Amino acid sequence: MVKYIQQEMNDLHGDGKQRSYYKVPTYSNISFNQLLDYMERNKGMTNRGTVESVVVQLMESISDWLSLGHTVTVDHLGTFRLSVGTAKGKEVSSLSDDEPHLNASSLRVRSIRFKPAKVFVDLLTEKTRFEGDGLVHHLRTPGNTVEERLQLVLDELTRQPFITVIDYMRLTHVNRNKATRELRSFAADPDSGITTKGRGSHKVYVKYREKGHPSPDAPLSID
Repeated sequence: MVKYIQQEMNDLHGDGKQRSYYKVPTYSNISFNQLLDYMERNKGMTNRGTVESVVVQLMESISDWLSLGHTVTVDHLGTFRLSVGTAKGKEVSSLSDDEPHLNASSLRVRSIRFKPAKVFVDLLTEKTRFEGDGLVHHLRTPGNTVEERLQLVLDELTRQPFITVIDYMRLTHVNRNKATRELRSFAADPDSGITTKGRGSHKVYVKYREKGHPSPDAPLSID
């Protein structure tokens, strides 16, 4: 059985509804060696060295493809995607023609996004049983982190076609400078799901539509 925590969020949209979210507290981190020990004892693994080698080769092969702009899907496990951001100390540039733009040397790999396969989620759902007392354990204000504020934007864009800086300020309760800076950062990251439409005072933020990826054999160029 797994314990869960219920978190209640304030009424953001003025509709009088309290929204609850659920999370599972982390008990510990299982290391790779512990995972291999478990596989030897319970899953019939007979060659530990081969498994370790396969994992390393899988990591290197996935990184080869991600570095060329592709996503990588491992059947029954999930899909990996590269996430890019600006280097430390570099400000995200806007799409305005009258402001300086960052060049390629100012970008860094920020992280790797992972979306689990449905069969993986279904397997976990089948194995997991939850228990809790049904009480709200934590009452908190949403938007404490950038990730939470991004999720608020994505949720809002399911209800309306675009948002403005003013909308973002209303959603997240941050000041105008911070709202503008964070929205620009979201728009600069294709993995955020946010992009822009229009220019200047008419610029709004909308959902991002993903485009295709280049072949690993195709010539690469940096504009």
